[in-house]
Amino acid sequence: MANVALGRFEEAITAGEHGVAVAHRAPFFLGVLGWALATSGRGEARTILDELRARPADSPTAVSEAWLLGALGEIDDAFDVLVRAEEEHQGLLCYTGLPGFDSLRADPRFGALLGRLGLPREQSPGAL
Repeated sequence: MANVALGRFEEAITAGEHGVAVAHRAPFFLGVLGWALATSGRGEARTILDELRARPADSPTAVSEAWLLGALGEIDDAFDVLVRAEEEHQGLLCYTGLPGFDSLRADPRFGALLGRLGLPREQSPGAL
């Protein structure tokens, strides 16, 4: 994730692909890869998003979906998915300092989400 923040997209994508392979396409790693692809402007991010959406209902994909949607500029859809993650009590929501949330931070709905989760409304990016 740090490589994306540093603009080293190819390194981030290579690391993301490796993580996806090692973790047998686990949703978190798909989300990291998809977010890196979307942030770098690569269309393959949509394929990752489709794969996440095709998962069974009990698969914890909402946070990963929100990262991709945010990076793709689909902010309203990202927040719809985050509401679902909140309703499902997905644990990754506690890590709102991860860079995958950066595209959503400036939106007032993000601060409201932090408040509902009992997290500080002012979080520095990168803080866990």
